Amino acid sequence: MGVVRLMLICCSLLPGGTSEEWSMKALPRRAISSSCVVIPCIFDIPSHSYTALDAAWYKYWYYWKYTVAYSKDPNYAMTTFVGRAKIIGDLDGKNCSLRINNVSPADSDIYYFYVNAEGYGDHVFKDPVQLQVLDVPDKPDILLPKDLQEGTPAHIICKCLSTCPDNQPNLTWSELLTSSVNTITENGGEISAVLTFNPSFKHHRLTIRCMCDYPQTRHQVESSVTLHVKYSPRNTSVRMILENGGRISLRCFSAGNPEVHNFTWFKISQGEVTNEKLAGQTIVVLNGFEEEISYYCEATNLLGSSQSLPIRIPTEYGAVILPESRCTQYLTNLTCLCLIRAHASINVTWAMPGRTLGQKGSDGIYETEWARAGSLVTSTLTIRGSNMTVQMVNCSVMNSQGGLQRQLEIQAVGGQVGSRWGLMWKIGLVSVGGAVLIVSTTVICLIIKALRKNKKPVPNGTNQDGKANPEEQSEIMSMKPKPKKSKYVEMIPTLPKMSQNKDVRNLEIKSNHGVSPKPGDDLYENCDFVEGALYANI
Repeated sequence: MGVVRLMLICCSLLPGGTSEEWSMKALPRRAISSSCVVIPCIFDIPSHSYTALDAAWYKYWYYWKYTVAYSKDPNYAMTTFVGRAKIIGDLDGKNCSLRINNVSPADSDIYYFYVNAEGYGDHVFKDPVQLQVLDVPDKPDILLPKDLQEGTPAHIICKCLSTCPDNQPNLTWSELLTSSVNTITENGGEISAVLTFNPSFKHHRLTIRCMCDYPQTRHQVESSVTLHVKYSPRNTSVRMILENGGRISLRCFSAGNPEVHNFTWFKISQGEVTNEKLAGQTIVVLNGFEEEISYYCEATNLLGSSQSLPIRIPTEYGAVILPESRCTQYLTNLTCLCLIRAHASINVTWAMPGRTLGQKGSDGIYETEWARAGSLVTSTLTIRGSNMTVQMVNCSVMNSQGGLQRQLEIQAVGGQVGSRWGLMWKIGLVSVGGAVLIVSTTVICLIIKALRKNKKPVPNGTNQDGKANPEEQSEIMSMKPKPKKSKYVEMIPTLPKMSQNKDVRNLEIKSNHGVSPKPGDDLYENCDFVEGALYANI
């Protein structure tokens, strides 16, 4: 493959016909250190037929010729070029191409060629060839079309230095959508990679890279370029801004290259579209229409146009209470949500029979608060208390152009029937518990009263059999008089005292009977149970 390319290069150097003069043409070369270089060369003599006896490449050192390569003897050359330089062209075919391997910056010089033709003798050609050896290869060159336009296929060329057929660089492109790469070789010691793709608005301002990798020298160089693709307007939209005095600003946004130079506005009313014949990126319209009106814009540049989606203008009051607004009745509170769609500032108030509340505040029972997220305003009313009964709640909205209100529906959690049964179930449980407590207390009092009748204490603190009763005596001795008589007995647990003879149960019994009760008095005779007393707070 390298020989074929060399022949093509040499053919491009051939003159149109046989010359009547001695002539030689060779292309200057820029090589990469540690690689090789091939210098294409052709020559001509003033004869249609000839025989080349020998030829050589050399360079001058002052007035002396130093042979670089000799056709008959590869060892007849400067020491530094022996084994590295060789004439690879066919001299009988007037091809004088030279190859030098493992070049270094010291090989950078001007080289001359001579040929010894039969019947002519040695002839030195006056025109030399320049060789430059680089330590690092040049960055690749990227060639772009003058215009990249959406929908028109484009070709981008990346060129890398390549002077050695055995060490051609590998060219790679950064990934690009809908693209393909073809590699070709050009004259002049360069290899090219052609990137073919269909430009799109997505490629605009996209940076792509071309990298050249030289395997033998381990050099990697790259270049990048930013694409500028021309495309018609895209992503056209309208933004609405509410201003004071009921005016609304509409601004049209669109992306295009070249930039959009014309904006046209259209109005949709009752299903009919009207060209407003308004120019400019921003227009001002009035707020306050009762019917539904929408606007959209059309953006145009040199390549085409694009339309936005319609945007609806707020109705009469510039605010709408959404139908999702409602109140929810819980066991311990009532919570109401008023959802408003509004673009301008608004004031929300709550009203119910006998009371009106602002949009934010709290007095312990009634609490209001509000929040805005874009054009959605959420106002919340919370009424605390299980005994609170509210039949009607109104949400009112006011702005600079007027107001509107809505009566909110009140719903119970789980439905009204379910709530009643839940409440009755809880009341039933409390009632049963109270009844059990009353019966238990009554039975205990009757048992104690029966025991007192069977064993009554006497004034001197003895039993009926005449013997002293320590427990009875300790209880009687610990009784303290009360300033006022009461109909209850209070039993207070106390800590035991080591110096006194107290009841082993550590109880002090306080009574309204004084220190020495009469025989037959019963400490529990005043246990009085009022029916239904435990239900007082239910």
